[in-house]
Amino acid sequence: MIICIVSRIVTSIFYIEDIDSLRFFLSAIDFNILEGRPHFPGYPVYCFILNVISFITGSISISFSLIGAFSIFSIIYFSNKIWHLKFKKKSYFLIFLIIFNPFLWIMSNRYMPDILGLSLLTISTYYFLVYRKYKLKKSYLILAFTIGLLSGVRISYLPFVLPFIYYFAKQKEIKFFLYLSLSILLWLFPLILMFDFTKLWQIFIRDLNGHFFNWGGTIYSNEISIAKRLYKMFEFLLVDGIGFWKNDRTIFTLINSIILLIMFIYFFTKKIQFKKINFKPSIIKISICSIIYILWVLFFQNIYYKPRHIIPIILVFIFIISYIFERCNNKNKLLHLILTIGFVISYSFVSIKLNIDHTQPSAISQIKSHFNREISKNKLVIFTEPLMKLYFSKQLEQKNIKIYPYEKLNPDIIKYYHNLNYTIYSTKQLYLNKDNLTDTVVFYHNPYVNRLWSTLKIFKYEKN
Repeated sequence: MIICIVSRIVTSIFYIEDIDSLRFFLSAIDFNILEGRPHFPGYPVYCFILNVISFITGSISISFSLIGAFSIFSIIYFSNKIWHLKFKKKSYFLIFLIIFNPFLWIMSNRYMPDILGLSLLTISTYYFLVYRKYKLKKSYLILAFTIGLLSGVRISYLPFVLPFIYYFAKQKEIKFFLYLSLSILLWLFPLILMFDFTKLWQIFIRDLNGHFFNWGGTIYSNEISIAKRLYKMFEFLLVDGIGFWKNDRTIFTLINSIILLIMFIYFFTKKIQFKKINFKPSIIKISICSIIYILWVLFFQNIYYKPRHIIPIILVFIFIISYIFERCNNKNKLLHLILTIGFVISYSFVSIKLNIDHTQPSAISQIKSHFNREISKNKLVIFTEPLMKLYFSKQLEQKNIKIYPYEKLNPDIIKYYHNLNYTIYSTKQLYLNKDNLTDTVVFYHNPYVNRLWSTLKIFKYEKN
């Protein structure tokens, strides 16, 4: 627990790195689903916990890190309990992989609910396996309660637990569904009391339609092929999720890749593989959960741009890696020791380096700071895309500044503000007189910290 808390506090971030993070940050100041703080479905359980902790600590940024630290600890605790169900012992290598996983560490500091959602998903999986094995009634009651909370933290993870729900429906366990309903009502009823039910329903319908058919990044809302989406999912799992090498990454990621490749090849060529793995019904069930979730993400999530959607699969893959390392240890201890030491060093370095990078402002946050400095000297007009407009409007000092989306851009408005001696900025090059372009500035952050807007340019136009 201490390692989880200290590591996350030390790498806390004190800037707002993207538009989704902005919404959750604002929800800690004034929670209001109707006004997009955060966006629907509102993540009420997460926001309630965030508001309580930020009230106690007095720091919203530290509160996000504390939630991440406790979530990572619970993921470790229940992952080891799942491991113990099969192997009757702890796996310290599994603990290491989770604590130092580069992406899970980043997400446990980010202003988002994904890691708490993964924590509840891990707890749900454990209690489902316990009930399957021991038929303890309290296990499925805790499971039902946890799934209910999960729906109020990260509703998009629910497809993973659909086989659990189907199992109890098939068993006709009425109590399970009673507790599940009560757990959902625990957060849904206060939400309805806070906001008008009709308005909530209207937002639900609007955003449901928007997610699947307009801006949600699903197969219905963009033209990216299934093959490209599948490739991106595979890339995010290995490169972002495990720290594999890519041509713009450090040599330590190459070491990671080589060692894991050696271990996988050794595992399968030395016949340690499938015939010696006991495919119990519980393993088959979790495999089905993973496949359902992969299909859900592949077709109905923005997997082409946002690696955070595959977080549950990253944890499943960590289990697979741990199992392979464990099995290989039984065959060649010297080789295993050398490879393990090499992997621990390189994996740790990659993770620590990325999380140090994460403490530095993102590209859009750097632009925000640049604009705030400029406001003190000049009156500004900014033309940008709608999401960036929302970000800047909440982050910039409002004196002497006007912000417009690109669709408002026309020669008349340019001439109007030039005559008023405003400096014009744009996040893409405008079709203006080249003599008016006085500066171009590039902002950058490590894309493996956050894939969104990792490289941005701003163009400065002034009247001759």
